[in-house]
Amino acid sequence: MEILAISLPVFLLVGLGWWLGRTGLFTSAFAEGANRLVYRISLPALIVSSLTAGRLKLAEAGRPALALGVAVLIVGGIALVLARVMGCRGGRGATFVQAAFRGNLAFVGIPVLASASGKDAGFIGMAVLIFAPIMLIYNVAAVLLFHFAHHRGGSSWKAVCGIASNPLILATVMGGAISLWGPPLPVFANRTLELLGDPAAPLALLCIGASMAGASFARGLKTVTVMALLKVALCPVLTWLAARSVGLEGPGLQIAMVFAACPTAAASYVFARELGGDPPLASNAVVLSTLLSPLSLLVVLALFF
Repeated sequence: MEILAISLPVFLLVGLGWWLGRTGLFTSAFAEGANRLVYRISLPALIVSSLTAGRLKLAEAGRPALALGVAVLIVGGIALVLARVMGCRGGRGATFVQAAFRGNLAFVGIPVLASASGKDAGFIGMAVLIFAPIMLIYNVAAVLLFHFAHHRGGSSWKAVCGIASNPLILATVMGGAISLWGPPLPVFANRTLELLGDPAAPLALLCIGASMAGASFARGLKTVTVMALLKVALCPVLTWLAARSVGLEGPGLQIAMVFAACPTAAASYVFARELGGDPPLASNAVVLSTLLSPLSLLVVLALFF
């Protein structure tokens, strides 16, 4: 029931966004502005505030992050091949691949882990440690995907500059550096970042719903189903195999498996809209994978907790 309680607000916000789009209260111009706000301000603020909440201890996160990171990259490689096979090219192909590997760790994974652990502070702290490098993998891989999908510039230097100037990459590096080596942020700075980051999830989900107001979910259902199954079915299996290969067990294994079973993140839609992808495909992947994720998460909790 806890998993359903976590998933239900996602559907309610998407549904509200759909209704606002259908009634004209959520215009395309407003949706575009909201999406840019999330991408350039709210998500970076959320990333920095998450990473600076505690001191990163890379040794504790090493093996769980390695197992999950390897699984994420393998899923991404498989998705890249399947995208080609299914005729998804350019921005649509990049959207397909990103939705297959990018999980909703912050708004599904962390709450599920908090519930499963009885809100154990040490356990959640380890989850945040593992969250950080995986977020970096997500963001770098996504920017690379969309950059090369559009052959922007054609030079390695321009690709590097494009990645280095991405607001989410900058936020990840900044937050990680502060957490590892910098002094704690002042209380007012932490609170400001939290206030800026809090709207990220609801705004992204409302934008997803609004984008679905004029789109058909049935169109491309086969493609979306493949994307969702790669995320909530294949990723956990590959994570478990990777975890076994590095001898991972205990809390690290539990955290990695829950993260692997999470649905596609709403940030996938934000990236698709901002970087020339296929926003309707991304929004459908978020919805379908979220519908399927209670089953995958229940299986993981039954087997590993």
